[in-house]
Amino acid sequence: MASGYTYEIENDPNFTAKDFALTCARAFGTFFHQRDRPLSKRPQVAEMDPYPAKSLETALKAKEVWLATPLEDKRGQWQRCMQSRREQYLEQLNDFKVKSKRYAEMRAAVDAWQVPVELENLKRFMLEQIDESVHWGFKAEPSAPEQETFEEWLAPQEGWLDQDIEHAQVRVRTAQERHAEHVAYANALYEAVEKLEG
Repeated sequence: MASGYTYEIENDPNFTAKDFALTCARAFGTFFHQRDRPLSKRPQVAEMDPYPAKSLETALKAKEVWLATPLEDKRGQWQRCMQSRREQYLEQLNDFKVKSKRYAEMRAAVDAWQVPVELENLKRFMLEQIDESVHWGFKAEPSAPEQETFEEWLAPQEGWLDQDIEHAQVRVRTAQERHAEHVAYANALYEAVEKLEG
């Protein structure tokens, strides 16, 4: 029985060994993403992924904007950041208290439940589930965020932007290298296929 790769051998008398090689090439890395494209289309190397270059452009722009931002605007960003941290903490604290109370109430209800002997394992399992959930998620209240001074908040900002740029540059180089490897593989395939007879 023919596979997707060998179907044309059975059904197309003009299907050549070159055609077969190019069809089978879709089962491998460089052309794998084209395995569902029509077989009449010669496999092509995909365009280089544009995301890494866009992320580098974004990182460079973010630093440019940061450097051009007046100190008073940065102070406003710091204030909003501190306010946001505080609001997140209060939200997490409230969530912790509500859920902790629900677990405590549920545990008390299950613990007080008088069950026949046949259901003791169920009750024990229910208590274990509650205890495990409390252990992994509700042992201690969330900690209040540290309030940084403006200077403490400001100091690492530019370094983080530089770090974003460095990471983006690495992603660009990696994408370029990967694309070059795909192009080399494709060229080797096309050259080798031309030597194939039959």
